[in-house]
Amino acid sequence: MTVAAVVNLWSMGGGFTRALLESYREGTSTLLLYLTLAVPVGGRLVPIVGIGDLVVGGAAAAALLRLGVRPLGIASALADGLLGALAYGRWRGGAPALPFVAVAVLVPIGWPRIRRNAKPPAPVDGT
Repeated sequence: MTVAAVVNLWSMGGGFTRALLESYREGTSTLLLYLTLAVPVGGRLVPIVGIGDLVVGGAAAAALLRLGVRPLGIASALADGLLGALAYGRWRGGAPALPFVAVAVLVPIGWPRIRRNAKPPAPVDGT
């Protein structure tokens, strides 16, 4: 999840996603609409969240389910992350969703679980 969040930040900052956003804003391409969930606002489609963000979020959700995290907690964390990204994106004109989702999932759900399940280091034999 962390690696995906970093790649998402890089892509939004100057990679493929940035190029898609710029061509959409300039009106020269509508490819972005095919790679996102878009909603009609004021008579035009507005991209909300990328399909890739949802795929990675779904993979994180599946992993957390396998770890025994309650579905309501997972859904709440994913929704918090996506809504945080949406709010920030509306304010700044776009935002990568995965860093928000990663923080919303890892901090309240994943990190305590990781710490609890972490094995202590094996003792070093002094001989």
